Amino acid sequence: MLHTDDGHAVTQSHTTNIHGILRVLSGSTPEGAILSHKAVPAYVWAGQAEFTVVSPKTGARYTYQVRAPRRSKDGTQRFTREQSVDSPLRFVHVVDDGAHFLGTCYLQDGPDGGTQVRRYVHSQERSRLPADDEAVKVAQWMLENLHRLPLGLEVWHLGRCARCGRKLSVPESLTSGIGPDCAEQMQKRTV
Repeated sequence: MLHTDDGHAVTQSHTTNIHGILRVLSGSTPEGAILSHKAVPAYVWAGQAEFTVVSPKTGARYTYQVRAPRRSKDGTQRFTREQSVDSPLRFVHVVDDGAHFLGTCYLQDGPDGGTQVRRYVHSQERSRLPADDEAVKVAQWMLENLHRLPLGLEVWHLGRCARCGRKLSVPESLTSGIGPDCAEQMQKRTV
């Protein structure tokens, strides 16, 4: 049995609830954590990202998967993880009672010719949601504005590495959503 500073007894259920509240207040739980806005672009584009976006104004939340392709366009060639991660293309899914395809996001040269920007293209044929659905509009806006997210917008990773999909177990990786081995590999590829 634990006791408070003033001598009151605290049961195990109280300590569990208190620790849960403290994890929520600090922005992390055993399953995931709030990403810093600086970490969001690398996390989302890592190849296996799954995250929840929470609006500060409305409290609305949407969970998305942003995945790198695993096969060539014609389906005949399976990509290695490096080939997959290097692809300028990502498939976007919304997750509610399962993962449902929304569209694609790809890198293209920006107006200045050097800076790459992300463009989302909604799939009218394959998506079960129309282009004007709120979940689709949030995905498009967020993916095209990863470097300009508004203050207060929360982006939660779900406790799995955005590059390989393995469960995160190193405390430092909870801030980036990318495990230490994958972070090292990503760093090598950008140098």
